[in-house]
Formats: sequence, C-alpha cells, structure tokens
Amino acid sequence: MKHLFLIVSLLWVFTSCSKKDEAPAVVINQPQLQVHFDEEHQFALTQGNNTLDASQYKWTSSNETVGTVDAAGKFSGNRIGETTITGTSADGKNRVESKVTVIPYVASFVKEPVLDFGNSKATVKSKETRTLVNENDNSLEYQAENTKLRGVGYIFQNAALIGSVLFLTQTNEVAQEAARYYAERYYTEMGDNEILVEISDKVIMGLVIDEEWGLCCIYLPANTSGGGRVAAKDLKQAFKGQYKPGKTNSIQLKQAFAAVRSRKQ
Repeated sequence: MKHLFLIVSLLWVFTSCSKKDEAPAVVINQPQLQVHFDEEHQFALTQGNNTLDASQYKWTSSNETVGTVDAAGKFSGNRIGETTITGTSADGKNRVESKVTVIPYVASFVKEPVLDFGNSKATVKSKETRTLVNENDNSLEYQAENTKLRGVGYIFQNAALIGSVLFLTQTNEVAQEAARYYAERYYTEMGDNEILVEISDKVIMGLVIDEEWGLCCIYLPANTSGGGRVAAKDLKQAFKGQYKPGKTNSIQLKQAFAAVRSRKQ
C-alpha cells in the first residue's frame, strides 16, 4: 500500500512539473477580422504575458485577390471577399490564423446587365428581369429598377449582342457611389475621361460620360487572345474608341476616382 501511495505521489509531482514547463499558447490579436478594401490591420502576437515580434513569423494569405499580408504581419485589404491569414514561427512549432472578411462600403448599387456577348436578342430577353420599354432591330431598352438608374440598354450587330449599357442618374453622388462600388470588387484604373473596370477575363467596363448617353457604364467584350485576363496596361487600349466622350462641368469622374483610391496610396 505504501508503494502504491509513493507511485501515485511521484506521478502527481511529475505531471505538475510537466504542466509548469509547457509554454503558453501563442495568440493572435484578431482571430476574426472585418475590414474594408482600403483599410489595413497590424496583427499582434502574445504568449502569456509576453508580446512577440510578429516579423519573426512567416505570414501568408490564402487569397491575395482579397488581401495581402506583409512580412511584419500587416494586412491590406484589396477586394471584398474572404481570406485566411496564417502566421508560422521560424521553427514551425507555432501557427496562428485569422479569418479575414473584406466587407463592402456599398452593399448594393444596381443590377448588372446581361453580359452574354455574341448571343441573340432572345437570349438577352430571357435573362433580363426588368420591364422592356423599347425594342428595335439593333437594340433593347429596359426600365430602371431604382433611382440610381435612368434605364438599361443592349446593342446588337448582326443579331448578336455587342454591348450592354447602364444609363446612370447624372449626379456626382451616383458617380462617386459607382466608382466605390466597382473599385471594391474589381481591378480599376483611370483612363483619359473614364474609369476602366476589369469585370472578368471576358468583360471590360467603362464608367464614362458619353456624348449621347451621358453618365453610364458601357460593358464590352474583353477581346483577349487565348482567353487570358485583361492586363492592366491593355485596359485603356481595349476601351479606346468604343464611346464618344462628352463634357460636363457637373460630374467629375477623375475626382470620384481619386477620392476612392486615395486611401490605398
């Protein structure tokens, strides 16, 4: 019995010492994080009462389109969406994660038009849910669904869709909202008199002031060889000559673009 008591006592002492010797877990300051596309966050690490140097960890982002993280653990938003930020110690023994969601400033703007370029008028009509107000051989026009729009148009050539247009309400407020809505979702850049947007590898869009149509979004095929993504340097050339630029003293697209992008500089 005495031997059994001695064995139990020794096991308790050994277990207690082992627990005291174990290092506390490394903790990241924000295991769940929400930011906007133009915001940053510096991750911080602690171990017990000690603050660790985040630059001693290797940092990665599972989706760099959504956001990136630098060598010091600073996260920078890029597009709305989700990504997982991981920090790993040099010896690989400690690993921390943060689930980051880049949230929008503009939750909704207007419904995108049908973008099935090359398809027939019947295909567009079957997919467009707004009310048809005008139709002729080369175009369709639909009623606006909210006060930010004046209408929606589709242009056809040889019975195939070649362009889709959102006719926006012509105010600076709508122009600024549109600029922010697209910038937090897609790659954008400023052209000569238009904000250019890479919607996908197949579609480009220009937020423009057209001579005939006023403030509008003109969607066109990307015309990339081999189906690759539109290179940033090719956006301006791809859109050049596709619309008639107009002039207005009341709507300032360059200022709208600058206001949206200034915090990302």
